Amino acid sequence: MAYRKWKMQNGLWVICQEMPHTPLVAITIHSKGGSSVEGPNEIGLAHFMEHMAFKGSEKYPNEAKISGLIEQEGAEINAFTSHDRICFYIYTQANIELMFDILANAALHPLFREEDIEVERGPVLQEISESMDNPDDMLAKFAGKMLWGEHPYGGDILGTKAQVSSLRRTNFLDYYGKCFTPQNMVLSVAGGIQSEKVFDLAFKYFCDGWKAGGERIKMPEVNYAYKPESKIALLHKDFEQIKCFLVVLPQARLSYAEDNEKERIAATLLANILGGGMSSRLFKKVRSQHGLVYYIGAGLSIFENAGTFSVYFGADPDNLPRALSLIFSETDDILKNGITVEELAKVKNGQKTAYAKMLETPFGVANFRGGAELHGTENISVEDFFKLRVDPIGVSDVMDAAKRLLPKENFYLAAMGKVGDHSKELEDLFCA
Repeated sequence: MAYRKWKMQNGLWVICQEMPHTPLVAITIHSKGGSSVEGPNEIGLAHFMEHMAFKGSEKYPNEAKISGLIEQEGAEINAFTSHDRICFYIYTQANIELMFDILANAALHPLFREEDIEVERGPVLQEISESMDNPDDMLAKFAGKMLWGEHPYGGDILGTKAQVSSLRRTNFLDYYGKCFTPQNMVLSVAGGIQSEKVFDLAFKYFCDGWKAGGERIKMPEVNYAYKPESKIALLHKDFEQIKCFLVVLPQARLSYAEDNEKERIAATLLANILGGGMSSRLFKKVRSQHGLVYYIGAGLSIFENAGTFSVYFGADPDNLPRALSLIFSETDDILKNGITVEELAKVKNGQKTAYAKMLETPFGVANFRGGAELHGTENISVEDFFKLRVDPIGVSDVMDAAKRLLPKENFYLAAMGKVGDHSKELEDLFCA
C-alpha cells in the first residue's frame, strides 16, 4: 500500500495512503487545537464548531443541499472534536471529486449564519443534557478536573449549558480565524484512490486560491508541579455501583513527543499486562478469582505534551476497599517480582491485533495518519512501527516504566457513587 505526503504551497500537509483492495475512500481534514485552545469566553465552542461543519458554505448554502448531494452518492459525512483537534470527514465510494469540493467548502468557506447557530444550539444543549445523565461521562469529567486542575486537558469538551448559550457568531469567526489556516491543518486521505489523483484534487480544492497563513498551534503547557488537594476525590451519586479511576498524575515522558516514544510504548505494554484483557493480571485477580468487579482495565491517555496512566473499574460500595487492596497488591507484585517474557510477548501480539483492527478501514487509516502528522509524530508503516519500535522493547524497558508509574504513592482516586461509610477506610488505605 503506497503512502505519500506533500506540503502544498500554502503550507497545508496532504497525506495519502493507497488501499487498492477497497472501493471506499475516506477524506478527512484535521484542524489542530480542539477544546484546549478555547478562550475563557469560548468554552464549548470547538465542539459547537463541529456541529456547524455542514450547515452551509458559499457554494453549498444549506444543510439540505449538502446532505442531499452526499447521500445521493451513498456517502457519509461526520465530524468529531477532541481536546486537541477538530476533524471533518466524508466517507464515499463514488463521485470523489464532488466530495472533495463539499468538504473543502465546509472547512474553508463556512457561513456561520446566526440563524443556523441558533437552530443548532438546541441539539448541542441536548447533547450536554445527555452527557450529564451518563455516569461514565460524569466520572470522566470529574476525574479530569482532579487530574489536570485548571489545565484545558481536564476541561469539558462540551462545555456547560450556560457557556454554550452565551456563544455568538463573533466567537465562531474568531476561533475559525485562529485554527482553520493551512499551516494548522492536515488533509488525510485513504482508500481506493491513487495518490496522483489525491494530489490533483487537493491542489484544486484545498490550495488553489487558499492563501498561506497562520502557524501550527502549540498546545497549552502543562504544570507538572500541580497536585490535587487530596489523594481521594469522591462524588456522591445515588448509583448502585461506585465507578472509579485510579490515576497517576500527568507526565511529559508519556506524551506524543518523538523522543518519548520508547517510554510511551513501554508504558502501554505495561498497562496491557496489568489490565489489557481477560488474561491480564487485574482481570484475573480482581474479577475472575475474587468476583469483586464486572469490568476492570488499565490504559494511557496520550496528548501532545503530556500523558497519564490509569486503572478503571466499577464495584459495589462494600467491595471497593477490597478491590483497591487487590489492585495495589498486583502493582506491588510487579515492582517486587517483575514481569515475564511470556507476558510481554502476549501483549505485543495483542497490540498488533489492535493496530490491525484500527487500520483495517480507510477511515481508520486516514484518521490515524492525519492525527500523527498534526502532532508531529513519525508516519511509518505498521510493519515498521512494530519492527523498529515495539519489538525491541524488552522486559527491562517495561520494568523501568513500572518503577516510575506503579509505586502506590503515585496513585490518586476519583470515585463516584454511594461511598457511604467507606470514606475513612479508603483514606486509611491510601495512607498505609
